[in-house]
Amino acid sequence: MESDSRASSISHEPYTAIFFDLYGTLVDAHTEEDELQTFEEFNRWLSAQGCHFASAVVLRERYRKALLQVQSALPNGVADIEHEFDIAPVFVSILRAGMGAHSAITASMVQACATAFRVASNRKLEPYSHAASLLVLLRAWGLTTVLVSNAQSLFTRPELEDCGLAKSFDHVLISSEEGIRKPNKAFFERACALVPCAAQSALMVGNEEVNDIQGAGRAGIDAFYLHTSPASWGQPEIAQDAVCSVQGADYYRLAQYIAQHNGLTGEAVQQIDRLLNSNE
Repeated sequence: MESDSRASSISHEPYTAIFFDLYGTLVDAHTEEDELQTFEEFNRWLSAQGCHFASAVVLRERYRKALLQVQSALPNGVADIEHEFDIAPVFVSILRAGMGAHSAITASMVQACATAFRVASNRKLEPYSHAASLLVLLRAWGLTTVLVSNAQSLFTRPELEDCGLAKSFDHVLISSEEGIRKPNKAFFERACALVPCAAQSALMVGNEEVNDIQGAGRAGIDAFYLHTSPASWGQPEIAQDAVCSVQGADYYRLAQYIAQHNGLTGEAVQQIDRLLNSNE
C-alpha cells in the first residue's frame, strides 16, 4: 500500500528527541483480555500456584469486578481518558480471593500473576521488522529516544525485555506509573522534562490519531503517524494533524523524514539504507 504524507512540519527546530508509542508502533500486538479462553488458561496457572476458583467463568467475573473498581476510582470515572489506573490491585484481589483473604501477597507474586494473565491473553506479540534497528539508528544520530506508552507496567516492562527493546530507550514513561495517559498533554510535557527538551524539538511517533497525534499536538509537539491498525479499529489512513502519515510500520520513511527535517546528509543518510532497507 502506498503512503501519504504532508510536506511541512509544525516545528522548524531540529529534533533532539523522538517519542514513541509502543503497541502498534514498535510492537505488533493483539490481546483478548475478556475471552473465556484467556481465563481458562489463567485459571490453570492459578490452580498450579494454589489459588483456586470454581471455574474460569467465576474467575473472569472476579477480574471484571476488580477492574471496574480501579477504573471507577479515576478522577472522571470509567470514561476517564486522561488519567490512568494501576492494575496491580486487580491481581491482589484475585490472589486473595483464590488463596484466602488473609494470605500474604508479595510484589513478586503480583508480578507473576499479571504476567501469567498477560501471556494467556496475548494472541500476538512481536516487534515490527527493523524496530530495534530504527532505535539504534536514531541514537547513533545523537537523538534521545523516549517511550511514551499508555500501558500497564506489570505487562509492559517484561514485554520490553521479551521483544528485545528494554535497553533501546533513554527514558521510559508508562501511564500506569505516572497516573496520567495520552492524550493528556501533561504526559507529553513530562517526557519533554525528562530529556530535557522543548516541545518544538520533539517528534512523537504513534499509531493512534487521538492519543498520539492530537495528544502531542496539544503539547506543541510534531507527530508522525503510522497507520498499522486494521480497518475495524476505526483509525484513519491519514491523520490530518500529523506532519506525515504512512501506511504500516514504515520506519524507512520515518527515518528519511527525520533526516530531512534535521538537515542530515552523507553517512547519516546512508545508514538508513543499511539498517532499514525493507528488502533485507
